[in-house]
Amino acid sequence: LENTKQLWFDDTEILLGLKTSRLIPTMEKHNRIKQQFAQLINDLKAITTKEAARQSNLAQREAATTLFTTFIIALFVAIAGGMAAYVMARGLSKPLINLVKTAEQLVTGDTSVIFSQRDRTDEIGAVVRAVAKFRSGIIHKLSLQEELEEQAIVLKEALSQEKKLNQLQREFVSMASHEIRTPLAIIDSSARRMQKRKDKLTPEDIEQRTHKIRSAVSRMLTLLESTLAASKADNGKLSITPKEVNLGDLVSSICERQNDLFAHHEIFLELFELPKAISLDAGAIDQALTNLLSNAVKYASEAPEIIVKAWQEGEQVYLSVQDFGLGMDEEDLPKLFTRFFRAKTSTGIPGTGIGLNLVNELIELHGGSITVESQKGLGSTFTISLPRDGAVTENQAANEEHQAKEVA
Repeated sequence: LENTKQLWFDDTEILLGLKTSRLIPTMEKHNRIKQQFAQLINDLKAITTKEAARQSNLAQREAATTLFTTFIIALFVAIAGGMAAYVMARGLSKPLINLVKTAEQLVTGDTSVIFSQRDRTDEIGAVVRAVAKFRSGIIHKLSLQEELEEQAIVLKEALSQEKKLNQLQREFVSMASHEIRTPLAIIDSSARRMQKRKDKLTPEDIEQRTHKIRSAVSRMLTLLESTLAASKADNGKLSITPKEVNLGDLVSSICERQNDLFAHHEIFLELFELPKAISLDAGAIDQALTNLLSNAVKYASEAPEIIVKAWQEGEQVYLSVQDFGLGMDEEDLPKLFTRFFRAKTSTGIPGTGIGLNLVNELIELHGGSITVESQKGLGSTFTISLPRDGAVTENQAANEEHQAKEVA
């Protein structure tokens, strides 16, 4: 552009005579150079405009880039600041919120809470440790409260048991007094009649009066033996001394003796295959079987038949006493072997409620058991189960267990 401009200026000055030159340009050359100069000017303008636009776009892009970068930096700073503020807030608020929840749990009695900020050295850690001490105090208080409640329950049960025992003892004393007074009255009455009519009594009369006296004495002895045995059981002194015994002979002698005492009842004995000898306490089995036979007579006054059976099954020997008397309600059977308990069907019939409990104690000392089946109005069947072999060893274990239970 500079070269063309200078050439056009030079030709113009020559044509105007302002400058001399050996070569005088023609008008055609002058016009061509003029057009070329104008074209270059236009090209320069176009280039300048384009460059300006380019520079403007570049500036705009740089401005946009700068603005975007600034926005990103500002956003990042805002986010980082927000996160820092959130972390700081959570670091303070979360432990406090947890402490509030923990306090609410402790107020309701829930001491299973866990403290996870106890090791902190700031104020939050101090507060957490203080709440932890508060929790320990609540646990101690609740423990004491539970102990007091348990002691209160134990004392209440003991008081209730004591009242029940006192009532049972009063009832027992009343029944025992009646039980002793009645046979004594029978003995006294029979003795007086024999004394007054001693010259007129026939052998049959003497036999009848003697039988009444013997029955009354037997009734008193049974009561005394049961009471004495019950006392020994309470003191943990009830024990047995097993020896080799022929069970069939023992049961036969007991039934024969009781047949002599019960004039209006007859005992039918059925002995099946039994071991030749079994280790047991003959006196204890005699007392247990006698008690069952006496009850069978007492609660079956209108049914004179009593069936006694003895048999062996496997390693067990069984004795059963069956009567066809009053029977018992099904609801009374689970409590039948409890001390002083009497079935509802026994109302009006003399008794202390000791006998069956004693029978159960004696059989358990032998390592055996006793069960009952009964229907009201149809009678009852008591079945004793005794170990056939090893009765001594089993008895020793049962005896020790029984004594330990009574001591406890």
